[in-house]
Amino acid sequence: DEENELGIRCVALAIPGPGGKADSAFSISGLAPYMTPERIRRIAALALETRADILRDLGVQGV
Repeated sequence: DEENELGIRCVALAIPGPGGKADSAFSISGLAPYMTPERIRRIAALALETRADILRDLGVQGV
């Protein structure tokens, strides 16, 4: 929510590695005026699906 760059909002998720500790992450950024609460909810849902796909591709169980 503009903590690193004025005018930019970001949705980010960690990707756990072996042992469950996060060893990578990805984010989706956009201009703050376009990152409405509804859009952030939609992006967050898609990001969660994407993380689950990545974990499945990596062979992580329980996803």
